[in-house]
Amino acid sequence: MLKEENMLIKTKQIKLETQGNVWHTTADICVVGAGMAGITAALVAARQGKKVILIDSQPQLGGQTFNSNIGCFCGFYSNGKNGYRLTHIIADEMFKDLNDLNGLYERPVVTHTRAPYYNETIFLRWVENKIQSEHNIQVLLGASVRKVNKSGSRRIQSIEAATRFGDVIVTADGFIDASGDAIIAWLAGIPCNVPEKGAVLGSQMFILEGIDYSVPTPSEVELVERLTIKGEEYGLKR
Repeated sequence: MLKEENMLIKTKQIKLETQGNVWHTTADICVVGAGMAGITAALVAARQGKKVILIDSQPQLGGQTFNSNIGCFCGFYSNGKNGYRLTHIIADEMFKDLNDLNGLYERPVVTHTRAPYYNETIFLRWVENKIQSEHNIQVLLGASVRKVNKSGSRRIQSIEAATRFGDVIVTADGFIDASGDAIIAWLAGIPCNVPEKGAVLGSQMFILEGIDYSVPTPSEVELVERLTIKGEEYGLKR
């Protein structure tokens, strides 16, 4: 039986000192957004011999492909049961590699689009290996871009990102905005086009909970029909 005093852990006080904590880094190309678009841009630039830094506000790579937490590739194919793939270049490598690793699961098209399922862990390891192990791209995660510094009206010189450990200033010859919401252009004061009426609509994702699997579950077609009738009440109708 351990004595009570031997179970106590001695502690010391520490304090985060953020004042003056500003890190500076430089690159040929700075890519903001680590989704499929950003990953493609970063890998293509690195293969051209460029020094690349890849920034994302999330704590891991993958963008919505990983963080949407639905385990399927949405928007990679055109609509229709015979839809063709719209996304290529690095996506071609990814589909082949995931298939070879038994991490890609094709399924018949039930309604209007093709959305292959994938193993999220295998996908994330694939992204990490491509970005860091094979091409040594510098990665900055958990960083939210908050300021863009320009020379003249349009020439971007650097961006400033906030992290939990302090600010980071990235100076680069070129910047690629793959954030999905034009964060660099917006903060730079560059005009952005938006619909005159309504909003920009993308994929709508949701998770169904509380399903009783002891009875036959509704098909995808039945779910779509239900949303058509009750979608506005559920807050899922545009």
